[in-house]
Amino acid sequence: MPRKFLFIICLTISLFHCGKPVPEDKMDYVGRWQGENMTLVITKDGGVEYERFVEGITKSLRGPLRGFKEDNFVAGVSVIKKEFIVQKPPYQKDGLWRMTVDGVDLIKLGTSRQIPDQKKLVNMTKQAMTVFARSIKKKNFTGFYNFVSKLWQAQTNPKQLQSYFQVFIDKKIDLTPLSLIDPVFSKEPGFNENGFLVLEGYYPGQTVTYFTIKYIYEHPEWKVVGIYVKL
Repeated sequence: MPRKFLFIICLTISLFHCGKPVPEDKMDYVGRWQGENMTLVITKDGGVEYERFVEGITKSLRGPLRGFKEDNFVAGVSVIKKEFIVQKPPYQKDGLWRMTVDGVDLIKLGTSRQIPDQKKLVNMTKQAMTVFARSIKKKNFTGFYNFVSKLWQAQTNPKQLQSYFQVFIDKKIDLTPLSLIDPVFSKEPGFNENGFLVLEGYYPGQTVTYFTIKYIYEHPEWKVVGIYVKL
């Protein structure tokens, strides 16, 4: 049987200076944007970072903003430049900033970088695990879908969520008793490279339950954007 190889092509522009500051009438573009297999960062002083994974190919760019062409914008240096085609410029919907670039729907990630206090982190974890456990027990992830962040909702649906965790349903795993236990954090809570707040730890007991939960700040609260549970 022939072996298949995945070739990843990565184009990186390391020059990140000498960019043109974002004009006042385009300040809504500034921020960290996330969509399906795509990340885009635009800084106020004219820096652009971009990464997109499509069909086994990763394309990335880190360079100066060259300017805007109506809603579109150009970034890069010399002959290695890219024009970003903006089908929908930044707009607000359901309390979130949204934009469509190169056909990808993006959501601006929360700007909060302040980690909540220990009590709040514990409550956030218990709430997420309780909703997760109830969804497994009900064999229905509609409630969990409604609970998670709008960013995650835009990338999935209740049936897809259930398929991710179907093994818990098939094995009839009951996590609801965890609501009576406080979690223990095994690592210091912090932000990952995507700007998500990451909580990692476990629930002690005869069977230890390990978890990793990722959050994004969607005003006015932290919302789940990813969850991993292991027994």
